[in-house]
Amino acid sequence: MSKITTRDGVDIFYKDWGKGQPIVFSHGWPLSSDDWDAQMMFFVGKGFRVIAHDRRGRLRLEEACRLLTSSNQSISEIALSVGFQTPSAFAARFRKTVGLTPREFRRSRGFFSAAAGPGRTEPAWLPVQPASGFPSAAHS
Repeated sequence: MSKITTRDGVDIFYKDWGKGQPIVFSHGWPLSSDDWDAQMMFFVGKGFRVIAHDRRGRLRLEEACRLLTSSNQSISEIALSVGFQTPSAFAARFRKTVGLTPREFRRSRGFFSAAAGPGRTEPAWLPVQPASGFPSAAHS
């Protein structure tokens, strides 16, 4: 996915496929450009150029990355708080975009799952010092 960065630093991601007369796809809340993929592929197959901006997808995942490395919320809580209908939809989109599952991402940034048990009060995720060679949470 390509992006344009505005003067004030906002990244606007977009898809630009095919050649020919352009068709622009614009989505409303709570969708993302991914919701147009089937229609876009259809028109590319008919010789059109298709363009779709992404208002929410990347922004939601950027916020999820921040929460995964800075909060003790569960992955399910984060998925719902950034606007995904289900944790599994969130995990699938996260893996497709980031290349890691949310759990793998969280662990690669120096978080680990604390053993949960009756009467335990510590959060589900605790920050730890990353092993050498792993990026720190500041590198999200």
